[in-house]
Amino acid sequence: MTQATYSEVDEKELKAHVTALTRNGPRHVSEPKAVKAALVYLTERLTKSGYNVQEEKYGKGPYDVNLYWELAGTGSKPVVEV
Repeated sequence: MTQATYSEVDEKELKAHVTALTRNGPRHVSEPKAVKAALVYLTERLTKSGYNVQEEKYGKGPYDVNLYWELAGTGSKPVVEV
């Protein structure tokens, strides 16, 4: 997998991601269906792209999680976490 540059971003694909993430309404604690749908969508897409996706719980609610993922590198360059 390589890093995409701005010129390589597909507008239709980007729109499809935005549509998928907003299809069920705001992703807010008061909208658990929308939050769950967004988590499932992101997890599935990232997994299909080769990432190992993990959930990190931060609250008491069922969807109070952060997703984090990594793709193991093969070089000796430093790692940058965002």
